[in-house]
Amino acid sequence: MGQAATVTMDALTGVELGAHVTAISTVGTTSDSVVSYDATLTLDQTDSRVKPGMSASAAVITGQAQGVTLPNDAVSGSGSLATVNVLRGGKKVSQQVIVGLKGDSRTQIVSGLAAGAQVLVTTTLPSLSSSSSTGSSSSSGSSGTLGGSTGFGGGGGGFAGGGGFPGGGFPSGGGVP
Repeated sequence: MGQAATVTMDALTGVELGAHVTAISTVGTTSDSVVSYDATLTLDQTDSRVKPGMSASAAVITGQAQGVTLPNDAVSGSGSLATVNVLRGGKKVSQQVIVGLKGDSRTQIVSGLAAGAQVLVTTTLPSLSSSSSTGSSSSSGSSGTLGGSTGFGGGGGGFAGGGGFPGGGFPSGGGVP
């Protein structure tokens, strides 16, 4: 209890209100072999456009990370050890890293990257040709440089970045899977 959350109203585009979990039922309900627990969220913010009975969705923040975060597509592997591709001397090199929190779109890198490292991210795009039956695709690569002023991993230099990692969402009424 007490975890931070965000609540969005289905009928109000762009309205996101801060909230926190104030209660979780100790009795679950089962549907399609999935047990859910009702949760109560209390809004920490208000908006005059929010009316009683509006449908809402909530995302509970189960963990937050600061420091270096990379797009999930840039990180290979599972668990706390993973690899990223970096550009070193004009060549692509696989670099082992230690992973912290992993969110829906970004992964925290706890250790293994030096300040100024250029991390390669490869994105596979769908084929533009509709006549192709092989499902071929083209790739587009991009790179970025990490830098900043806060120390990281006890070494020189630093990294900038950060961001929250939202957890699971709750439909209005709040089932926790």
